Amino acid sequence: MVTRESELVQKLVLDLLRRIVCATQENVREKRHSAEVDDGAAEKETLPVFGEGRDTGGLVPGKSLVFSALQICLRVLVRKLPRISPKLSGAKTRSQAGTRARPRPGARPGPRPDLQQQPGFEPSQTCPGRLGEVWSLSDSDCELVSSALFVLSELPSLCSPEGSVSVLPTVLYLLLGVLRELVHRPHHLQSPGPAGLVRSCLRSFRAVLSSPMSRQEKSRESWAQLLQSALSSVLLLWENDDPEVDLDRSSLLTALSQFLLCSSEVCSVSLCRLSLDKFICAIDSKDPQVQTVQLWSDSSRRWKDLVLRLRRNGSGSGGSESHRESGPGAEPENRPQLVSLLLRCSSRSYWMRTL
Repeated sequence: MVTRESELVQKLVLDLLRRIVCATQENVREKRHSAEVDDGAAEKETLPVFGEGRDTGGLVPGKSLVFSALQICLRVLVRKLPRISPKLSGAKTRSQAGTRARPRPGARPGPRPDLQQQPGFEPSQTCPGRLGEVWSLSDSDCELVSSALFVLSELPSLCSPEGSVSVLPTVLYLLLGVLRELVHRPHHLQSPGPAGLVRSCLRSFRAVLSSPMSRQEKSRESWAQLLQSALSSVLLLWENDDPEVDLDRSSLLTALSQFLLCSSEVCSVSLCRLSLDKFICAIDSKDPQVQTVQLWSDSSRRWKDLVLRLRRNGSGSGGSESHRESGPGAEPENRPQLVSLLLRCSSRSYWMRTL
């Protein structure tokens, strides 16, 4: 149905899928809550195994709601934004480059939906793979893409911990692909892009990063590895050597702040250092749109609070002994770590105002 040209039909299909996903999500949530109350699982700090994938993580085509929803979202996104597909954008895949993806240990390999081989699939009527395609989308197209992003962000919550690990790589890949299209703007275009679609993409990132599955014992390690890879991909989006492409740094900084606020435990030392560099460059920038982090006026009280937090958390290169109390006019010794924490605190207020 989503391969038809009628925008009304596509909208109805996405709306129905959204309702089905929300209803299924509520059903799974009620089952988990009932099991916690009846079996006392709430005291075990682990959720009962409910949702698709069960203990193996496999999603069976034709029987899996998550797999079918993923197919529909893929069709919509690749139809509207062909560049997110490696085949349509001309980018080399791992198989074309002579390498193969390394499977997750103990994972059961499952089929992946290949849209180009599915009957009835046709990319967007505009030139596939053309940079800046997102700026040519109509309001109804942006609404369809936003609905697909919402469904994508909710799919891990329909799965068991093992099932969420199976679907998470595809979800992150598609979200990063849409984000890449939104932040890489052709130089000749003056408009900042569809603001509503940018907000939808960032909301979807927030929903995935704050998913309870990232804190489950069975899936925590795999989620951390995948989210670290996603954070590295976000940082790589800053690398733009094409003079014909402008970079939307404000949206990238907002996405980066979501990783720091929602999944700070997955940030390694090197990733935190690279993230901090991006925020410091934003503070020094003269562009008001790039200054996405607003520092609070009561800086002396914030500095003192952050020093205490550093001591309590035991962070910093020299341990708690390397820190010292800072007065209103003093400069802390571990200024980079303090700036990092300050940015995380202050970006929360900006982030909530933006979204």
